[in-house]
Amino acid sequence: MNFFRLGVLCGYLENEVGIAYNEDQRTATAVYYTDPSDLFLNG
Repeated sequence: MNFFRLGVLCGYLENEVGIAYNEDQRTATAVYYTDPSDLFLNG
């Protein structure tokens, strides 16, 4: 049940609010912590 709620929340944030992953970073093999806007929702 909690997994379903998480899926609904993720769908809402992506479709209605517009928060989504950067497409160019979906296939990244490493994370570089140089740009905070890539790491947090406010970015």
